Amino acid sequence: MRAVGGRGPERCVVLFRQRRRSQWPAFRGAAWAADTYAAPWLSLIANFAGSVLLLMFVRHKRVRRSTKIATAAMLSAAWLCTLIAFLVVE
Repeated sequence: MRAVGGRGPERCVVLFRQRRRSQWPAFRGAAWAADTYAAPWLSLIANFAGSVLLLMFVRHKRVRRSTKIATAAMLSAAWLCTLIAFLVVE
């Protein structure tokens, strides 16, 4: 058996075998730190930049249609995640 100092799922398995229980580590900090509030705003700025790049990207005729659709879908998912982040923080 490996030492407990390892990372990842192996460590979890070893700890569970030794203690026969699992629990979350004690949290000793603020639940909503400053980075929690900053993350949606940074995502919003990145989404605006991505939207501008998408508009520039779509205007090129050499780019395949499937690539344009995939890029638009990815950007739509990013906007959705940003909306969810704002709703969770508020």
